Amino acid sequence: MDNLSINEIKMKLHLQYAVGILLASLILLIAFRYFDVPDLVDKVTFALTMSSMLLSVLAIFFTINSSNKQESQLTQLFSIQNEIKDSAQNLNLITTNLMHQTCEIPKSIDRLSDKFDSLKLEEKTKAGYSLDTDNAKVGELNKKQVDNIFVSSSLVGMVSLYLLRELYYKGGRLNLKKLPSEVGEGTFMVGYLHGLESCGLLSFEIEGNILIPTSMNPILVRDLPTLYASVMKVTGDDSKRGPFLINAKNKIDELLKSLNSSL
Repeated sequence: MDNLSINEIKMKLHLQYAVGILLASLILLIAFRYFDVPDLVDKVTFALTMSSMLLSVLAIFFTINSSNKQESQLTQLFSIQNEIKDSAQNLNLITTNLMHQTCEIPKSIDRLSDKFDSLKLEEKTKAGYSLDTDNAKVGELNKKQVDNIFVSSSLVGMVSLYLLRELYYKGGRLNLKKLPSEVGEGTFMVGYLHGLESCGLLSFEIEGNILIPTSMNPILVRDLPTLYASVMKVTGDDSKRGPFLINAKNKIDELLKSLNSSL
């Protein structure tokens, strides 16, 4: 019975009912034909009347039970509908908040850039730099443009650029499989450096898995450590960005030390 479908079970039950009714009718016909039972018709009529009353009561109970089940199903349906409606409203609210936060990202970048500019001006004043160096062009990019490219980069981009600068400055090369976890597997780093290469900021070669920096903008070579330190200082209170940059720098410095000691 476990392997039978619900329709097959119902069909089998109805068939049993039909066979039972036919057998009962056949027995009555035989009784009428061959036996002389006193008041047989009255007895059969009474039995049929009682059966009809019993079936009527069963039908009423079945109707009430079906009505209760239908009402329960309708209640569940309305409840699910309300949950879907609430979920849709929550989704719209989340979407609105996400759009608002997305709109706030450029503003946060601008505020970070303003903090960096203020800090950079303070560092220049302490170091005795001339403010005219912002407009001194080296190649096709001046110092201010180079600074803006670095500040507007993502955290992984800053770490990648710092790593390449240290390699170039110390005349080293690096196996891309040994990159710090902050840089990832190297795919983003290589793509990001190709973008900077198209701007004329740097150039590099990849032989197999070995990254070899070949040239770099002099301003970038000179000022990138200061830029990186300034960004670390500005984001020092940040619970994520500050520690990320600090840990990345420490890992890069340790990695370069191990490379130099192996040469």
